[in-house]
Amino acid sequence: MDFEIPFFFYHQGRRLATVSIELMRPVRNLGRVLDALESSGISVLGLTSWLPSGDSECVGFLMVVDTTGHGSDPGELVRKLSELPGVTNVRIWRSGIDGFAAMTPNGFPTFIGERVYVMPSVVFKSIYHALYRSHGKTLFVILYLAGKATGERAAELRSLFMDQEAEPLESLVAILKVLGPPLGVLRDVERLETNGDVTRLMVEDLADCVALRELSPRAPTGHFLRGFIEGFMRSLGEPVEVFETECINLGHPSCEFELKRTGVHS
Repeated sequence: MDFEIPFFFYHQGRRLATVSIELMRPVRNLGRVLDALESSGISVLGLTSWLPSGDSECVGFLMVVDTTGHGSDPGELVRKLSELPGVTNVRIWRSGIDGFAAMTPNGFPTFIGERVYVMPSVVFKSIYHALYRSHGKTLFVILYLAGKATGERAAELRSLFMDQEAEPLESLVAILKVLGPPLGVLRDVERLETNGDVTRLMVEDLADCVALRELSPRAPTGHFLRGFIEGFMRSLGEPVEVFETECINLGHPSCEFELKRTGVHS
């Protein structure tokens, strides 16, 4: 029996390991690390990251890898990776359980330096249901403000993972594709030809909307993502106002957001 859940991997009969690597200029150098692993016959099953303290130019990456096709000892792999540009520290360890590995530095999974909490969907829905029943549609304001603060934080960290020359919309699309739920699965991006200041995003499986669907709120419910987009884009000098024009809680098959520019790009 094989399984993969967030941060934990088990593949019976395979040799799995966890690789910790600290990397300068990750936008430029992460691809080289992944290419080196592939050329050594090593498959990357999962990857997360953190921010090493005291160095704003360095990012730590934690990977679960399948070393079954790699015949050499881990020490040789450490030496090979250490020779790559930008690599400052490499560690490899195994769990001691055949076929099992986890991405949990210091005993707790993280993403970009923040702890990650994984919960069953029934728990997530129960929290949302309780908040909606006690606060009503005031919950939408809370979710919007929380999303906006999160988007602003994501914009601060953008330079660690993306080309600084990338347009704000290009960066937003990249963030949505990487994170997925709870920010939803991005299915389509469209710039309206009739008005170059309007962009339309189609998103599926948005956690807020799915969690609230059983309560039939009969209103757009993707307010966390709406706030996230506004906070992220405004922080990058692209002031936009975001409207959820379609929502599964209005009977549509997916959620759709329109981004309208409200000022001059700075």
